[in-house]
Amino acid sequence: MRADGPERVFGEWWKADPELEAVRDYFQVEDEDGERFWIYRAGDGVDPATGSHKWFMHGIYG
Repeated sequence: MRADGPERVFGEWWKADPELEAVRDYFQVEDEDGERFWIYRAGDGVDPATGSHKWFMHGIYG
């Protein structure tokens, strides 16, 4: 029903090279029953080098 995001998080520059390209886009979403979830997509949604582009559940607001 509602969504807020993305809030983009990048890799840490002082770590290994693959970490530099790692990206996560976080979203806060709410379903039709009012349940709220924190989800993220690994990668930027465009470039495969930034991550798998798979979606993950990070947390549930209660």
